[in-house]
Amino acid sequence: MNKKEIKIGQVYIVKVSGELASVRITREWPFGGWIGFNLATQRVVHIKSAARLRYPVSPAHLPSPPELDDATTLRDEEREDFWLLDDPAVMP
Repeated sequence: MNKKEIKIGQVYIVKVSGELASVRITREWPFGGWIGFNLATQRVVHIKSAARLRYPVSPAHLPSPPELDDATTLRDEEREDFWLLDDPAVMP
């Protein structure tokens, strides 16, 4: 895909760690690339190049969110990743 075709909020099939995954693009990274949220693993990912994005996913084909119970908590590294979604001034 081309950089101009990427839309914030859209879900794309992205190559992450050698495998294809559904990722919602949450914002553009000020130093290049995008910040996204892997819908399968519930983790934040940094997409450095548009070449990693394969194609957009239609809303009908989105995976359902995992079931969480009241005892589920985030691990420390996941907690640290969530603030990256809102702060554009964060350095990598």
